[in-house]
Amino acid sequence: NTNLNTNIDNADDKEKGGNLAKSSVFGSKISIKSDGNTLKIADFKRHFGKHDGIRIFALFDIDENNEVSKDEFKKRYKSLLKEKELLDEALTANDSSIKKLNILCSIILYPIMFIFMMFCLDIYSKVKGFFSMISAIVLSISFAFSSVASSVFQSIIFVFFVRPFDVGDVIEIDNKIFIVADLGILYSTFIIDSTYETIPNDKIRDKPIKNLRKSEYVTVNFQYQCSEKDFEKINQLEEKISIFLQENNIKYNEKFRIFDFCQLNNSEIKFDIQIIITCPYQEIITLEDRKDKFSLFLFYTTKELGMSLRRHK
Repeated sequence: NTNLNTNIDNADDKEKGGNLAKSSVFGSKISIKSDGNTLKIADFKRHFGKHDGIRIFALFDIDENNEVSKDEFKKRYKSLLKEKELLDEALTANDSSIKKLNILCSIILYPIMFIFMMFCLDIYSKVKGFFSMISAIVLSISFAFSSVASSVFQSIIFVFFVRPFDVGDVIEIDNKIFIVADLGILYSTFIIDSTYETIPNDKIRDKPIKNLRKSEYVTVNFQYQCSEKDFEKINQLEEKISIFLQENNIKYNEKFRIFDFCQLNNSEIKFDIQIIITCPYQEIITLEDRKDKFSLFLFYTTKELGMSLRRHK
């Protein structure tokens, strides 16, 4: 078992040397000290290394003001505890699904084993007529429920082998956000707009599923259109976007592209701007905020360049 105990100490407490946060990880203590009531990125780099320090700092810097306050540390720590609870729920759900699978396998295998034993003990010939009648009934039932059997088999593969999500995951299907509340063999329950909804697995298994827990980054496309005259400034816009992403490389990946150019009937040109956003701990609000921040950047930048950019519908 791994115990993670974190205390938020008073920065004015002289006995504790102004520690803002203390963590006990795997039995060893790590103290992050600060001169005031906040932690800077240098504090995280010093204790966690440059690469991990930057990522952990970005995780705790909720208001994105380049420092971590006590309230931010407490809020993020609570969210990490909630994440742990979700993982525990996912493990419990996995155990429940495995038990259901064991029951299903038993229902299928025990009759087969029984018939095999009858053959081995030479009892089958004595009750051949009875088994012929049972076989005819089973065969007719199998034809009637062949679609159900096929659906069950495909759902077993979907749930236990493909397994695109677990309980507690935040996923995106058809541009809608789902929170996984329960994962079953035939049906799964999701929270959609604060409402529980049960959906058959065969309705979603053929659709593209984005799992934000398993994704470090999320690719987002913005479709715009502009006049041919404004399109002449697209290279300037590309330079501005590159600078913006480099300056905000903790929240965005520096890679982006402008593509899929298309001439419209009204002498305008449609194109896509694709960026990659970091997605910390399935935080949909943070993801949406970063989408909005980039949209506002485009609005003010195109206004500065004298471009009239409109979202393509």
